[in-house]
Amino acid sequence: MTDDRLPLVELLAKAGDGDFLRSIAEAVVQLLMEAEVEGVIGTGRHERNGDRVTYRNGYRDRALDTRLGSLQLRIPKLRQGSYFPPFLEPRELTEKALVAVIQMEWTASMRHQCAMMGSEDHSEETAQMTIITIGLDIAKSVFQAHGTDASGKCLLKRKLGRSEVAAFFGKLERCQVVIEACGTSHHWARIIREAGHDVKLIPPEMVKPFVKRGKKNDAVDAAAICLAAAHPDTRFVPIKNEEQQSLLSLHSTRSLLVKQLTMLVNALRALAAEFGLIVPVGNSRLPELMAKNRRIARAA
Repeated sequence: MTDDRLPLVELLAKAGDGDFLRSIAEAVVQLLMEAEVEGVIGTGRHERNGDRVTYRNGYRDRALDTRLGSLQLRIPKLRQGSYFPPFLEPRELTEKALVAVIQMEWTASMRHQCAMMGSEDHSEETAQMTIITIGLDIAKSVFQAHGTDASGKCLLKRKLGRSEVAAFFGKLERCQVVIEACGTSHHWARIIREAGHDVKLIPPEMVKPFVKRGKKNDAVDAAAICLAAAHPDTRFVPIKNEEQQSLLSLHSTRSLLVKQLTMLVNALRALAAEFGLIVPVGNSRLPELMAKNRRIARAA
């Protein structure tokens, strides 16, 4: 049986070119440090994530003497806290520790890839069988889905493009889908309901208490929707059909026109007042104001 802890130093020593081997070793060690720092920070470089705990703050140079030569390393620095590679810790046999770290990381990555290849085809099917509630945070282009089982355990976190929403929910087994009541929410509720799901709209004020403090992003909002939907005192908003929304659009348009008319009349009254032309309050008195203006114009 092959030992998974490869004799890395011996293999590198047999390769020949010392400069080439040293460059490879520097690159591998640098990648390991970057991966460790991402784990400490909680997210990758240039990524926005609610799990981030600190930020990068440049690098400090450090030379590491090995049998391959002196490795020129750039150790990442953090704004808060500190990071120092374990293989550079005092009282450690540096080269031995470095080789062990590289071998351990390589072995772990290979095992992870094998496990993912074996389970990838079944993960979505398993999630479909157990997801009970999906909180969907909607937007103009990118939507965020958060799925939980009956106990509230998260089984699904996924970003969806606008064109992917209908197809995604069409493949899922029937479940409860909860959307925050806002612009376009009734449209998406109808689309998802056509796929056979139980869709509910929840008022924003019912979701707000469940949003984690200091963490405001789409993923957190979707998770908060799931939590709010499971609360026994939560009330929901009825989903409007297209006829109801058409009638509501007429009322909204009329209200806008009335508001704009009032604004225009008030502006005319204010301008006329600068010339001493005053009429009682009310849009119906606008003809009287215009008549006074015409009389003054003829007199001039």
